[in-house]
Amino acid sequence: MSVERIHRFMMAAVIGSGAGLIHYGNPNGIYILFFVVFMLVVYGVTDFCPSVWMMKKLGIKPEIQIRTDRYQQK
Repeated sequence: MSVERIHRFMMAAVIGSGAGLIHYGNPNGIYILFFVVFMLVVYGVTDFCPSVWMMKKLGIKPEIQIRTDRYQQK
């Protein structure tokens, strides 16, 4: 699995958790959603995301590298 896919799953889990907290009456869920929106804006403007950076440091390959490796094997 690539860095991009894992990142999308992580975002979905955090957004779902925040929405669930709001739905069940916990006001702290809005702070989770604000944090996700803020980090997505930072990622869009600066092209830096701490979770993507950490996953690359852990050795998880980006999608383009996985596709390039598959193409070179053929």
